[in-house]
Amino acid sequence: MELMVAMVIMSVGVLGMVGAFKYFNVGIQSAKTRSLANNIAQERVEYLKNRSYYRVLVTTQAVPADTNFNPPMLYDHAPNGEEVVNVGGINFTRRVLIRKVNENSGGDLAYLNWNDPDTGLKEIKVIVAWYERGEWRKLEVTNLRENPARINKTSTIRGKVQDSGGDLEGVVVRAQERPSMYGETDASGEYSFSIEAGSYTLLAVKDGWFPGTLPQFSLAAGETSPEKNFLLTQMSSGTVTGKLYVTDHLVISQIVGSTTTATGNAEWVEVYNPTTWTWTMATGLGTGANELVRFAYKESGVDLVLPDIDYRAVSLAPGSYFLFANTGTVTAAGLTLQADAVYDSDSNWGNQDDVILTGSPSPAGYVVLRGTSELPEYDKVGWSATNNINVGKKNPEGYEGTPIMQTIGLQDGESYTRLTGPTGIFSGEGRCFDAQINDSDFVDEPSIPRQPRNSAVSEPCNSGTPAAGALVFADDGLSTPVAADSGGGFNLTNVSTGAWTVYASTGLSFSSVTADGGSSNGFVVNAGNIRLSTETTYGYVTGLVLNTAG
Repeated sequence: MELMVAMVIMSVGVLGMVGAFKYFNVGIQSAKTRSLANNIAQERVEYLKNRSYYRVLVTTQAVPADTNFNPPMLYDHAPNGEEVVNVGGINFTRRVLIRKVNENSGGDLAYLNWNDPDTGLKEIKVIVAWYERGEWRKLEVTNLRENPARINKTSTIRGKVQDSGGDLEGVVVRAQERPSMYGETDASGEYSFSIEAGSYTLLAVKDGWFPGTLPQFSLAAGETSPEKNFLLTQMSSGTVTGKLYVTDHLVISQIVGSTTTATGNAEWVEVYNPTTWTWTMATGLGTGANELVRFAYKESGVDLVLPDIDYRAVSLAPGSYFLFANTGTVTAAGLTLQADAVYDSDSNWGNQDDVILTGSPSPAGYVVLRGTSELPEYDKVGWSATNNINVGKKNPEGYEGTPIMQTIGLQDGESYTRLTGPTGIFSGEGRCFDAQINDSDFVDEPSIPRQPRNSAVSEPCNSGTPAAGALVFADDGLSTPVAADSGGGFNLTNVSTGAWTVYASTGLSFSSVTADGGSSNGFVVNAGNIRLSTETTYGYVTGLVLNTAG
């Protein structure tokens, strides 16, 4: 009996020892796995620490936090990424997180944003994660990488920033001689930061306030400065308005069909130059394949007519006109003047051929201003004849936007004259408004009340083609860029008080004006009509700058 009891006791002991071996094995395996993870992490830390300080790149883009861990794990997506390492049949995932840190005056470390100025100190964290017995585990190794040229910051600059309303939070105070050394004010307006001994000029900056500076002062090693306090002035703001126009091409400024005048049956096509340069219309005077800029007429349903042209002038200056006529002398609206070029259908310059058809009704048609070939095409004006009994003659085959809406087409003695601006025709202004909609760009008159113009006449262009979508911005540091509307109008809001330069650009051309809003909050200044007449030689850069909150 005693023997059996002894054997039972021994059996229980042996079974207990056998069961314990399982846990011994698990413990040994876990310790081994952790040791492997530590080696994998240390290997990466040493690799990074052995690199040049400037080649240890901080994390600029973190992937969504890994929620398999509590708290969720943050790690690098760029530029360091992650990698899978297989050792002893176990898959380890190695991750990196590198951050800029700053040592405050108390010796504690504070994390900085990746795009903050470099302080000469970076924290390297290597995380190794693996899956073991139904759950995720991790091991972290953290170290610091110091710039060998990092200075010993034993001194402290401190102070307070306020405006007329009290303490200011979020003001960055920076030592201009050491831009990477700065502090940011807290809710009570106070700031402090460590720095090495030296002489410094302080700059305080906050969006919406005018920056402030303090005179240069000196700090000895280990010294804390007297309070360096700022009183900032908040920027008042207002609105700058205006209209933007592009003037980069010639325009047809007047069309007159067959008209009985003192000099016979006359018709003409007038051209205006709103650009800032002189156009060469022909390579020489007279006729014979010398044209560089010419016009053509097309009746609906009929071939394009390219009249013969005898050039009496060869250039078109900025702000001036050029008169194509079927006679050398034009008399209209109480004025007699010489044509700059005479056109005809058969090179008989004295018979005043009707090239542009008129009548009651007349057919729909268009006039196009172009080069010697079909392209380039500078301008096109079309008109309809909706009451024409011939369906094929009702609508023009070419026009811009909407043709000049007519029921009986172009009549004898009728004139189409281009507007000088979006609201009408004003004396002394060039006929240059071009929204590229024929029906709204021209005034249709049954007679000729507007005198024709030739190259001897010069009038300034105060409009042009509305620069829809052009970018408008100011150098005030407070406002944000806006795009011009379909009519070229813009409202640049939140512009700081004072005098600033307002820039406008389509990408191909630009211009700038000075806008002075004075010192009153809520001002509205009209910058007037701005012509984008300067070619953009070097271009410009646009973009969006975000803070860490997006």
